[in-house]
Amino acid sequence: MSIAGRVAFFDPQRRAASPKLQDDIKLLTARLATAELTYCLRPKSRGPAGQRKFSAAVEAIVCNLLILRTLDPQRHLAVPRSNGMIFSGTAYGGETYGKHFLDALDVMTHPNVNLVEVIATGFRFAGGASRLTTIRGTDDFFDSFSDQSHLLDSHRRIAETDVLVLKGVKPVSGKSQVIRFAETKKTQAFRAEILKLNVCLSEAPIFLRTDDFASLNENYAEPVDPTKRTLRRIFSNGKWNEGGRLFGGFWETMRRTDRFELLRIRTRSQQQGEPVANVDYGQLFPRLAYMRARRPVPDGDLYDVFGGGIARAGVKKLLNAMLFARGSLKAWPKDTKKLFPPDIRLSEAVSAITKRHEAISSMFGTGIGYQLMFIESILLLDALAELRAKGIVGLPLHDSVLVGRSEAESAKAVLEDRLGAYLSGDEKAVVTIDFGEVSAKNSAHL
Repeated sequence: MSIAGRVAFFDPQRRAASPKLQDDIKLLTARLATAELTYCLRPKSRGPAGQRKFSAAVEAIVCNLLILRTLDPQRHLAVPRSNGMIFSGTAYGGETYGKHFLDALDVMTHPNVNLVEVIATGFRFAGGASRLTTIRGTDDFFDSFSDQSHLLDSHRRIAETDVLVLKGVKPVSGKSQVIRFAETKKTQAFRAEILKLNVCLSEAPIFLRTDDFASLNENYAEPVDPTKRTLRRIFSNGKWNEGGRLFGGFWETMRRTDRFELLRIRTRSQQQGEPVANVDYGQLFPRLAYMRARRPVPDGDLYDVFGGGIARAGVKKLLNAMLFARGSLKAWPKDTKKLFPPDIRLSEAVSAITKRHEAISSMFGTGIGYQLMFIESILLLDALAELRAKGIVGLPLHDSVLVGRSEAESAKAVLEDRLGAYLSGDEKAVVTIDFGEVSAKNSAHL
């Protein structure tokens, strides 16, 4: 992706943390309010409520531009201007979005103010073509703040109130739409659980072992941003028992090698910080499928369908796709065909998986994977709560947990205990530990 094509998306939760930056933003906000009247951008001053919202919008815009200077100064900031986002009426964005947000952008980009430059104006056509509005700070903008204003420690993120996302059924092409939902005791309990987790993650002693974020982020579509620590729980198909995975933590989008190389957690035995280990449920979805079918899990590697580890990574992707699909697969899932020998057709791979897992074959094509993912999310949230009770920092990563290396065995025992409660008979939970030192032999079972 070219530099011109890379952007950072606006984060409405950004705020100033250092007193100096907070004071600088207050002075700028007052200056902008005066400029609005001077250049006839509004007929009169705002009332207290309107001024509070305007101040929040200015602070968010300023902090986004400042921190981007550290994360990747070559990127432009993509800001929303569409009515669907600005006036959606959802809790996402809190007081940041609204007419006051557009007012803040308008006065900051006014030629006589010259704090923000519009790089590209956004648009959306009925046919589907669209482009985001992108901006960047001018030299005058950055001269308005101290040399320390762009440092990560000068910034914070306020907590999201909208931590539950209910999405509809994903169409064949395009994205699933977010569904508005009525509050119930179930959603209140789900929300309380995530808000409690987010408080702990915001205070967690984690950091990245680098000062050169610009170089790190050169190869990322969205910048790795260590201030993004809070999560949202996303449910699928308009149902509260489908999906439910956690998204939003900066560590989730990092490449595996960068995660092991740069991410550090301060633990009880290593206060200076230590590398992470990935404690992972092994072959979880097929195991949960056998549990749902009340059939014993076969011995051996559930993904080794062809024997000798041939196309194991491809079988893993294809088997899970078969659990999530509604109906028979008509084409290879994305990036899957290359994981199989070139002479194996999709029908042959599907047939081999179906034969190996005949006991759960009736589940293929039913979309049950979303329900299995919900069970996975419960297992993970339960494990995270138990780790917190033991004083262990755990970072969720889909179906696994990142912990300090010295605490990996303790975390493994917790995950085994959680999954063991769901399994029946003499079956044992399969939990693996990845320390980032993966040989060809060991990587087959991760």
